[in-house]
Amino acid sequence: MSDERAVTILTAVVVLVLLIVCANVANLLLSRAATRQKEISVRLSLGATRGRLVRQLLTESLLLAALGGTLGILIANWSGQLLPGAAGQATSIDWRVLSFVLAVTVVTGIVFGIAPALRATSLNVSAALKETSRSIAGSRSVLTRALLIVQVAVSLVLLI
Repeated sequence: MSDERAVTILTAVVVLVLLIVCANVANLLLSRAATRQKEISVRLSLGATRGRLVRQLLTESLLLAALGGTLGILIANWSGQLLPGAAGQATSIDWRVLSFVLAVTVVTGIVFGIAPALRATSLNVSAALKETSRSIAGSRSVLTRALLIVQVAVSLVLLI
């Protein structure tokens, strides 16, 4: 097997793992948004705009993505010598790789954070304030189920 083919296969595996992790984090953000509905409804009733709350939730998502990107760079720097051929001989990470990781981090943070943020802020304030926490947190949405199905499907593809 040539070095180029091995790196291509490794890249495909990394992209699939990234997709699995992003779907998992989006599910966690959706779950967290469901438990925070009472807090968000109180903020909306006190005068916070929906845009401001979406920005706050997107900032949290981008912070999670930045932590993941930083951890990925640290692991890549640590395990770079495991790559086959000339790719394993590199002593440092190229600036193009760092800029690509930065771009992927920002895009995944926004793409996988926007749906939970929009869903969390689009609620009936008076109904959310009247309901108990258990009845709010117990419901599963179509988006949550779809993300779970995608996560399992990609995991099976990766396993096969």
